[in-house]
Amino acid sequence: MASRRRSGRWTRRLAWALIAGVLAVSGWVVVPEALKLRELWVLAARARDGAATPRVETIEYTSAGRRIVADLYQPPTPRGYVVFAHGNRPDGRRHPLARALAGALGRHFTTLAFDFRGYGDSGPLGPYRPGMTLDLTSDIVAGVRYLAQRFEVAPEDVILVGHSFGSASVNLAAKKLGARRAVAIGTGDARRMLSLRPDFAAGQVRKLAQVGLDVPLDHIPALYEPLYADNIFDTCPAGQRLFIWGEYEPGAAMMGDVLSRLRRDCPGRIDVAIIPRANHMYWFEGRPFTGFQLYSVLIGQNGWIDAVVGTILEHLGR
Repeated sequence: MASRRRSGRWTRRLAWALIAGVLAVSGWVVVPEALKLRELWVLAARARDGAATPRVETIEYTSAGRRIVADLYQPPTPRGYVVFAHGNRPDGRRHPLARALAGALGRHFTTLAFDFRGYGDSGPLGPYRPGMTLDLTSDIVAGVRYLAQRFEVAPEDVILVGHSFGSASVNLAAKKLGARRAVAIGTGDARRMLSLRPDFAAGQVRKLAQVGLDVPLDHIPALYEPLYADNIFDTCPAGQRLFIWGEYEPGAAMMGDVLSRLRRDCPGRIDVAIIPRANHMYWFEGRPFTGFQLYSVLIGQNGWIDAVVGTILEHLGR
């Protein structure tokens, strides 16, 4: 009898220990996820607050002798003026991610979302020639001048926003323009990518072939040289710079040395934000993480894009 009682006590203790273990593990997983979900929800809600349906107009301007096609988003009461630069995808501003970002920005800002020359509906880049680079920042500068003239705003007050390839380009354009505000979403460093990933150069050859640029593999480093981080950030930026990365992309670590130097040499001008559970393409490409469907139900299908815009609004409100 005593033996059975002792056995029962040990069984109950083991059961409670197992329950406590399950609860501890659940808390270890659930609590961080709940905090990330709450952060996303707060950021997305900020972007949705005061959002208004913009009027969209397709316009054209000229850059470096090429026709540039753009969509101009005009909300009823804009908070400011934005030029948005897309990433390295042949459909340019029509890529689903670029369109979503431009549309979300356009609910708050008068937003010019253009196609770089050679991309989308804009004029061609022309054939590759030795010495050519991917410094296409004149397309951004011309877009800023278009907004400045049409809406009578100072060029340096136009906010530059770019994603991926576009983020490196807006940083370089901001340097040339002396822009007060620039937002770089998903910035990497082409120099480090070329040294760390042997497949990066070949991938760029394939991407550039899609926009009619046949570049020899060994010419890729020189083509991207103007967009190397140490060339763009060789001096302090003239104004505020916000860097945004998804939690699942390596850009923040890749740019770590540059950011440390900028924060040391340019105090108060550099902000960094990490969007929880996002990849470089904000799930418009690539396999979503395990909780994607649940997150999408709770924050909306474009919740990550709204979170990016909410982060920008928070930064601009400081």
